[in-house]
Amino acid sequence: MLASQHEATPPFHSLSMPLSVAAQPAGLPYPSARAATGTFDPVLEQTPIRLHDPVQERLRQRAATAVLNGTEWLTSAQVDALAPGADKRSNAHARANRLLGEGRVFAIEQGGRKHYPRYAFDALGTPYGAVREVLQAFGDASPLRVASWFESTSAALDGRRPRELLDSDPSAVVRAAREHVAGPLHG
Repeated sequence: MLASQHEATPPFHSLSMPLSVAAQPAGLPYPSARAATGTFDPVLEQTPIRLHDPVQERLRQRAATAVLNGTEWLTSAQVDALAPGADKRSNAHARANRLLGEGRVFAIEQGGRKHYPRYAFDALGTPYGAVREVLQAFGDASPLRVASWFESTSAALDGRRPRELLDSDPSAVVRAAREHVAGPLHG
C-alpha cells in the first residue's frame, strides 16, 4: 500500500469522536458526510459514531443469560394449564395472549414463541396484581429490562428480588418499581 493511500484514511479509533474534530493527517482531506452523500450535513459532521464494543456485547449477553436462567419460564399453553378448567378450553394460547394484551403480564419472545415468567402467577394461575402495576411503572421498557429488574436484588427491598415478594409484600414491590423508574432523588 502506498503511504499516501494509508494516510488518507484516519485511524479507526478516531471515528468514535465527532467527525469535525477527529484526528486526521495534516493537509489531507477527511472523508466526510459531504464525500459520502454529495451534500454537507452539519448535524452528521458533529455527531459521534457509536462503534461496536465487544466487551459491552459480552456483558449484555451475560446479563440476559442470568435473567433468562434465573427463573422458570412458561409457554402460552403452560400459562393456560395453571388455571382451573384448562382441559375444557379449546385454545390453549388465548388466555396468555389475553393477559398479555391487558397488561397483566409480560413475555419474552424467543424463537417466535412467547415465554412468561412463572413468578408472575399465583398458585391458581392468576397473575399477581402487583405485576400489572410494575408494568405500568416501567411504561414502554423492554420485557428484558422488566425481567432484569424482577430478577435483580434491590436495596429498596432489603436485598431481596422483587419476584420473591410478589405474594408476601406486593405493595413494597410496586413502591420499589416506582422508585427504580424515578431514579435517585437529589436534594
